Amino acid sequence: ASADRAATSPQRETHGHAHVPLIQQRTPFAHIQYDGNAKPLHRNLHFFSFGHKTSGTILARGHAGDFRGDLFSGYADAFPLEISIRSKPMTGVVSSEEGTSTRGRTPAAELLMNGLWGLWLVLLAGGLIVQQTDLAGSSGWSTFGRMGSSVTLVVAGWLWHALFRGTAAGRYTLLIGIGILLGTIGDFFNAGLLHAIIPLPAPELGGIVTFGLGHVAYIIGCLDAKKRARLTSSTAMWSSILIWQAISIVCWYFIVYPTEIESAKMVVWPALPYTMLLAGTTGVATGLAVQDRRFVRLAVGAALFLLSDLILAWGMFQGSFPFRTAAVWIPYGTGQMLIVYAITTARHAILGVSSEQ
Repeated sequence: ASADRAATSPQRETHGHAHVPLIQQRTPFAHIQYDGNAKPLHRNLHFFSFGHKTSGTILARGHAGDFRGDLFSGYADAFPLEISIRSKPMTGVVSSEEGTSTRGRTPAAELLMNGLWGLWLVLLAGGLIVQQTDLAGSSGWSTFGRMGSSVTLVVAGWLWHALFRGTAAGRYTLLIGIGILLGTIGDFFNAGLLHAIIPLPAPELGGIVTFGLGHVAYIIGCLDAKKRARLTSSTAMWSSILIWQAISIVCWYFIVYPTEIESAKMVVWPALPYTMLLAGTTGVATGLAVQDRRFVRLAVGAALFLLSDLILAWGMFQGSFPFRTAAVWIPYGTGQMLIVYAITTARHAILGVSSEQ
């Protein structure tokens, strides 16, 4: 195909004995012309963006006649449903879905995100270590380290969103950013740092509300990822959700329900839907991971978050125990970090980039 034959509707030309459609489609990223018959798996693509041209290849699973997809919808022939685009620019800059998947892989972006990860680790580890010392003000420094690690993840989450805003992964990264922000507010509630601003009978109630809203955001983000990554197995999704729901109810019954601590009794029943909500996030994330290994990091993070909540519940409803703060914050902080940094792998599934690339 050539630029001077571009048209706004399908045309046909003869290649040997076959009639081949000349397809032109405009996307948010490039002006694409398609020249090839319906049978081969590999088809030539030409990208026209800002007056520059590059060649590329479209890779599909199966034959073109087996699929219908959004990219070439509205034309007489059926085209690939699952595609990824590989392109090598000849001149200028050409944008494509694959190009959007590499936005966060520039040296500057990688350096910044790795730096934030290192800062998160130093703050969390430092806060937990200093708590075990007899230094003056160790409690305050421990709180500073833990809260600082959470704030660092908020910054990382929103930077990921800034990197992928305007792409197919934009909504997912936005929801992860909202979730980690609400979770950090929950940390401040649980630490008693917001009591002067929002007095509550028990600070944990504020934590339950904000963490719960954060997990609603996580779940919506997972469902958006499921749709965009075209993960269609209802069996994998619902079995994962039901298994984790059963685990959460059993844990609530044996850890929370039989409490004899008077101050904790007012949150026994609110803790049940909250625990089930956290298990819902873990279940949905597991349902994604079962179908696509690029969501494993997300599922592990959600599971660690649930584990930390159960450890926290043991301390609240069954009585404190040695190293309680570290026992809660190591899986919690790691879980939140994995949920945020799962974007590094989940974005490829959402943007439709082959796992082999």
